Amino acid sequence: KKSAQRVLDFDDLLTRLLDMLREQDAVREQLSERFEHLLVDEFQDTNAVQGAIVDLLAGRHRNLCVVGDDSQSIYRFRGATFDNIIGFQGRYPDARVFKLETNYRSTPEILAVANASIACNRRRLPKELRAVRPPGLRPALVHCRDQHQQARFIADYAERLRREGCRLSDMAVLYRSHYHCLQIQLELQTRSLPFDIRGGLRFFEQAHIKDVMAYLRVIHNPRDETAWTRLLLHLQGVGARSAQRFWEAIAARPDPLAAACADTAAKALPKRARDRHHQLAALLQELSRLAAPATMMEAVMAAGLDDYLALEYENAGQRREDIRGVIEFARQYADLGSFLSDIALTGENEEEASASDRPAPDRLTLSTVHQAKGLEWPLVFIPWLTEGRFPTMNAFDSADDLEEERRVFHVAVTRAKD
Repeated sequence: KKSAQRVLDFDDLLTRLLDMLREQDAVREQLSERFEHLLVDEFQDTNAVQGAIVDLLAGRHRNLCVVGDDSQSIYRFRGATFDNIIGFQGRYPDARVFKLETNYRSTPEILAVANASIACNRRRLPKELRAVRPPGLRPALVHCRDQHQQARFIADYAERLRREGCRLSDMAVLYRSHYHCLQIQLELQTRSLPFDIRGGLRFFEQAHIKDVMAYLRVIHNPRDETAWTRLLLHLQGVGARSAQRFWEAIAARPDPLAAACADTAAKALPKRARDRHHQLAALLQELSRLAAPATMMEAVMAAGLDDYLALEYENAGQRREDIRGVIEFARQYADLGSFLSDIALTGENEEEASASDRPAPDRLTLSTVHQAKGLEWPLVFIPWLTEGRFPTMNAFDSADDLEEERRVFHVAVTRAKD
C-alpha cells in the first residue's frame, strides 16, 4: 500500500537508504565524500540498519567518532543492537579509545554497587567509574516480606525525609516493569502523597488492560455499556455497529447479563460471529460464579483473550507480562468490588498526574528505568529487586537476556546522586 501511494514511513527512510548505499556505488561514493567526518552519539542505542549505514558512509575516509556506553545498552526490545558498540573495535581496529570513567553525579558508594554488578557481565568493554564527589551513605538493601510492606516502607521513608526538609521531587521510584508500581501508587494515594508518573503513563488506561478489565466490569455492573462494547469487539466479525445493536438488545432487559448469555441474543450479531457467542456466554457464566478478581482474569485469558492479544498487538509478550502483573496484584483482593474501586482511585490519580507536561512543584517521581535514562535524583528507590521481577522471569532464558537485565540495573543505580 505504501509503494502504491509512493510514501515512506520512518523505518523505510532507514531501510531504503541502506539499500541505496549497498546497491548504488556512485551514490555511496558521493555521500561518503560529502560527509568527511561522522559523529554518532548514544551509539549503544543504534539498531542494525543504522549501524550498517554508518559503516558504509565511513567506509571510504574512516573518519568516524562514536560516543556511547555499552553498560547502558537497554533498548534491545526496540531493536537496538548491542553488537554495534561491543564489536566496534573489531570493525575498526585502528580506532583510538578514550574511556570516560570520571563520574560527577554519584557518591563513591553508589558507584561501587554499579561497578560490582556490571562486572559480572561477560560481554562488556572493561571500565571502572570513579567518583569526584566525597564519600557518602552506603546504599541500603531493604528486605521486605511482601509488596504491602515494600510500598509502606517507600511511603514511610519519603514522608520521614519530607518532614526533615527534603523535597519529594528529589526522590524517584524506578521500577523494571509498569505493573511494579501498582501497590506503591495505592499506598501513596491513601496517604495523599503527591506523585508524578513519568512519561504520562496511565497503566489502567492502556488498551490491553482495558481489554481484560471489560469482562470484570460487566460482571460487576451489567449496565456498563462501554465495557460491553469493548468485550464484544473481541469477537471476530463484530464491529462497532453490531456491538451497539447487541447492547441495545440487552440494555432494556431486567438482567442484561442473563440476556446477553441467552441464545436469542446471538441474533443481534452478524452470522459469522454467532458461533463465538456461545463461547462468550459460557465465559460470562463462568465468571459470574467466581468471586476472586485474580481467578476471573485468569479465566478470561484462558478463554481466548491471550490469542486475541497475539493477533491484535505487535508487542503481545510485554502486554501479557502487564496482565500477569495485574493478576498478581489482584490476588490481595477477595471480592471484585473492592478491586475495581481501588483501580478507579489509581486511575483518578494517574489522570491528575498526567494532566500536564510540567512537573508539579513537589511530587515524588514514579518511572520505569527505561524512561528515567539520562535523568538523576538525590534519592532513588528500586523496588521488586527479586528474581522473576527484576531480573524478569524471561531473562533466565539466555545469558544475553540476563546481561541486559544487569545493564538495566546499572542504569537504575547510576540515576542516584546521594
